[in-house]
Amino acid sequence: MTKHNKKSPCTYYPYGYPVDFEYRLRKYLFAGKSELIEVAVSDTFNELVIHSNSNMPLLRSWLINAIAVIYHKAWQLGAPLRTVLPGINSLLEIIDLAEKGDGPLEIDHLRELFKDHISMVLRLVNYKTEIEIDTSVLSIKAKRYIQAHFHRNLIIKDVAEAVHVDEALLREILSKEFGLSFHEYLIKIKINEAKKMLVGTNFSIAAIALQLGFRDSSYFIRVFKCLEGITPGQYAKRKSINFIKVNGLEKIALESSEAVIVPKGKLWIQTERNALVSLLGGDFQTTVSILNKLLAEINEEVKDLDYLKAYALKLITVFTRKTMQLGIPSEDILNNLTILSSEVRLLESSDLVRAFVHRIIKELLDRVTLHYNESAFRAVEAVKVHIHQNYNQHIQLNDLARLVNFSPFYICRLFIKLTDLTIYNYITLTRIEEAKKLICTTDYTIGEIAERVGYQDSSNFMTLFKKKVGHTPREYAELSRIHFRVLNERIN
Repeated sequence: MTKHNKKSPCTYYPYGYPVDFEYRLRKYLFAGKSELIEVAVSDTFNELVIHSNSNMPLLRSWLINAIAVIYHKAWQLGAPLRTVLPGINSLLEIIDLAEKGDGPLEIDHLRELFKDHISMVLRLVNYKTEIEIDTSVLSIKAKRYIQAHFHRNLIIKDVAEAVHVDEALLREILSKEFGLSFHEYLIKIKINEAKKMLVGTNFSIAAIALQLGFRDSSYFIRVFKCLEGITPGQYAKRKSINFIKVNGLEKIALESSEAVIVPKGKLWIQTERNALVSLLGGDFQTTVSILNKLLAEINEEVKDLDYLKAYALKLITVFTRKTMQLGIPSEDILNNLTILSSEVRLLESSDLVRAFVHRIIKELLDRVTLHYNESAFRAVEAVKVHIHQNYNQHIQLNDLARLVNFSPFYICRLFIKLTDLTIYNYITLTRIEEAKKLICTTDYTIGEIAERVGYQDSSNFMTLFKKKVGHTPREYAELSRIHFRVLNERIN
């Protein structure tokens, strides 16, 4: 859930954190726009102060949140972990001293602290240093976003905003990584998806063109032929041959592929993502197993307990942020990062650090599970309400999926899990129940009743009715009349 401040277009997390200002700062920071960073730093900090109502413990927690995430992004973009963790650790030391009352830390002090850490991150990712931004990370993010939204009328501005990078830099990255312009890459994605649909579905050319976001089927056919040398129809006719060729090529490619050495930092980043996927999937044991191994490797690498603590708090911050982006209420964890940082700094061994991480992860997992259970129940109830309100119309699965913002496959699975019925069967039963009411209470013909409950073909309606009720509509009507007559006689 988001709310909007009338004074600015900023989007807020449920706990009031002005995330858009942080996004803007990160965009300028990692795009190398040093001339805009100073203003962005000032704006971001001012928003943190305003929306925390100058509540110092809350402001300090938000400061840890913002800086930890920015350091995390610097690490993802190629800054070595050994240069990232000291920055987080020094921040925690200062915050911890303030919490203990060993030193004043007023708003002006926090502002300078914020600026100092942003300057440190800027040095880590500045193009003039030896550390270069890992453009492959940005290209992967851009690629994923384009693949997820290619059916829309995408423009490069949309993608740049989604991955928090400058448009010019994004063009440069796409050109460097894929050798294509944005438009060329977008068309390539669409054509690849079209080929899958031509092979794996029975959709018409026009339907495929529409789903892929082409303005008309003739334009789609021209583009397809230009890139593939044949029309979509010709491609579809060769699908059996293509399957053999594709599978053969994939097998050869796999057999001839050579091992690639991946830097430790990238492996750890991927391991973090794997742990997050397991967490969001509700698998606590796998999450803990992955994180135990990760923490052990990082502890072995940095050989400093304070740095391990800094990494643990960074990890918790990032994971909590991700759960909140998915709408899972975890604001109390982020709002109390100051307390957590003080707690983690008292830990005296790597085992205690792991136990600390396990505790927070378990708490997040409980919230994820509860949220998904509630979301699933609400989604299924929304589908049922929609069916009851629209049973007399043509109901499509895709419409139901869009209604609850789930994929068609997922909502089907959820519906069966919670009702023991398929969506199709539920629609049929709803229509049959409504038909039974109409049979008992009106003088409509069978054809009229069929039409009123959503069946254009009365013979199909009668077949389904007999299958579900055990009697034809006429038999059911006669039985109902007999039942009411007997009931009236008993009453009289």
